[in-house]
Amino acid sequence: MKRLNPEWANAIRAYVSACPYFTLQSMVIKELSLGMARVEIDAQHKHLQPFGMVHGGVFSTLIDSAGFWAYYTEVTSGVGMTTVEMKLNYLAPAQDGRLIGIGRTIKVGRTLGLADARIEDQ
Repeated sequence: MKRLNPEWANAIRAYVSACPYFTLQSMVIKELSLGMARVEIDAQHKHLQPFGMVHGGVFSTLIDSAGFWAYYTEVTSGVGMTTVEMKLNYLAPAQDGRLIGIGRTIKVGRTLGLADARIEDQ
């Protein structure tokens, strides 16, 4: 059974969580394992749209990040990646609290891959 090197996973988590966009969103990678990523945002005033709900872009960011980093754990070192397509259904609003994005790899292909992600609250 394949597993991630814990030191590598911790280094990736720290490096990515400190990048400018993650810092701007106050987003952190909390967990990385083979084919799975957990990314969190504690919703703050800066995440709200004018009507007091968390902006849809915050949900989109969590979905994209959780799926991307789950998939990243399964690709060969040095492979370039980007999101090609994303489908998102907004099922319920949020006003505050912790938003938890959980991503899972579904298929690792030669040129395209597929991941799934969902958002939960605490």
